[in-house]
Amino acid sequence: MNLDTCANPLMYYFDGDQDGFGNIEMSLLLCNPIVNYVNNGDDCADNNALLFPGANELCDEIDNNCDGEIDEYVQNTYYLDNDQDGFGNPDVALLACAPWIGYVSNFDDCDDNIILYEDLDQDGFGNEVFSACGEPQSGDCDDANANIHPMQNETCNDLDDNCNGEIDEFVLNTYYADNDADSYGDANSAVFSCSSVVGYVNNSDDCDDTQILYDDMDMDGFGSANPAACGIADSSDCDDNSNNINPNAVEILDNNVDENCDGNIETFINENQMIHLHLFPNPANHYITISPLQGMKSVSILITNQWGQKMFKGTLDANLQINTSDWAYGMYNILLGTQTATFFIAR
Repeated sequence: MNLDTCANPLMYYFDGDQDGFGNIEMSLLLCNPIVNYVNNGDDCADNNALLFPGANELCDEIDNNCDGEIDEYVQNTYYLDNDQDGFGNPDVALLACAPWIGYVSNFDDCDDNIILYEDLDQDGFGNEVFSACGEPQSGDCDDANANIHPMQNETCNDLDDNCNGEIDEFVLNTYYADNDADSYGDANSAVFSCSSVVGYVNNSDDCDDTQILYDDMDMDGFGSANPAACGIADSSDCDDNSNNINPNAVEILDNNVDENCDGNIETFINENQMIHLHLFPNPANHYITISPLQGMKSVSILITNQWGQKMFKGTLDANLQINTSDWAYGMYNILLGTQTATFFIAR
């Protein structure tokens, strides 16, 4: 359209968005410029003042600078993340303004076909954090300790060495209560621990943990002073190598041996001195009566046979009657202090 007349009119273009660039499809031949018209028709979008030649190209799927290309040189590169671990495959990429589904902005993945895991302690097992170039096996419950991982042997150390959620399974030591403190444990009272527990021992040998038992090597029913797991409660045997020596043994005179473990060695006094007691009957048959003289009180008395074996031992306070019906016939000696007397048994 020509709205003006002059010798050399110029073409002016409508600049609807006032960005200094006109619409090629809306022009006028003018001798002088008028409002909203400019001397170029380069605007590719005259309804958007942000789109014009020379504008900065933005990644928005629009031709911002009107050069006929869209998003040139401003698109982002995205890489295929096939295993969906957040790390992309450097060999499979595309250009886009925004990431596509299944693509990421990095190309760090060492193997995009399998998820890899962070392995901080380099023990071959990763923790649960995805890694671009880690280990394919996860499950490490302590990734700061290379001695702890799923293939480790469990040891007794209060740690979950093999990462199975249990601590010291099948490797705990068993300790047994030692209530009588004899170093032998009760099989019916046990605890499990890596190290010893006060009041417990590592054996279950005790036959009775309520009392200390003693060795009875000579099997005479009396034990020595040595504690035993399954011995006897009595520890009064003074010679546990001989079953003829124990508190119930018959004392034999003049052999320099303490057969009955009373701490005394009995000696026969050969001199038959006058003794301060009466014996009747003498000879005896089924009973012998011993009567102390006046003034005697609580005097110890010992009766032995002719071979020195002890037949009776006690205290003489008053008349003492002794059943001799099962004693053999022969001579018997009575020892009262250092004095002796003799009586006979006749059948």
